[in-house]
Amino acid sequence: MDSRVECLDWTDRLMQKLGIDIDGCLANFNLDYGRLFIELAGVNKFDEDWEGQLEANTFPPVWNWETQAGYTPVQIKKVWSEITHNDGFWSGLGELPGAREAVKKLNKMANMGHEVYFITNRTGIRAKHQTEIWLYGLGMNYPTVLVAGDKLPLLKALGIGVFIDDKPETVQEVAQAALNIKLFLRDAPYNRDQTYPDNVNRVPGILEALKVACGV
Repeated sequence: MDSRVECLDWTDRLMQKLGIDIDGCLANFNLDYGRLFIELAGVNKFDEDWEGQLEANTFPPVWNWETQAGYTPVQIKKVWSEITHNDGFWSGLGELPGAREAVKKLNKMANMGHEVYFITNRTGIRAKHQTEIWLYGLGMNYPTVLVAGDKLPLLKALGIGVFIDDKPETVQEVAQAALNIKLFLRDAPYNRDQTYPDNVNRVPGILEALKVACGV
């Protein structure tokens, strides 16, 4: 039997419902986020070559990297005010390497009958609609976008079988919930300083997670 057919048969049995995080997994949120700080504050408090480090996946070192860099709570609030009042911030984000190919693969799986949910913690004007526009631009037809800060209840309610995220606290919480789930952590500097349970699989990106989950 053709290996591709074997893979599709396998996913048809076991990969019925997928939960996919967006920022830090598909969208290059940190690049636009950092640039917005520099623009609104009028000063770059990050490393001089922070964009190159970001591209090399060696930056940022911690989750709250804007605070570590020295930006004040007032400056952080100003940036998030700009994001939440901008009706094109989320739809205008760049994509991470492999994101477009991963979304096209997810679209094919959705067309086969698999349930693909994009679960993201976003806020602002038409954040859900902006996210749908962004995903459509990458090749996802009729994307199902769910906006939630606490993702665990959604994973339980939907019966998600495969979940991919980059936030260490989220992945730790899901891992400790002992769900019957294939759990993947998208590798980033800010999630490397923790020890994770054995049921957490670290991967370079969503495309690689799908390949591992598919068995190819």
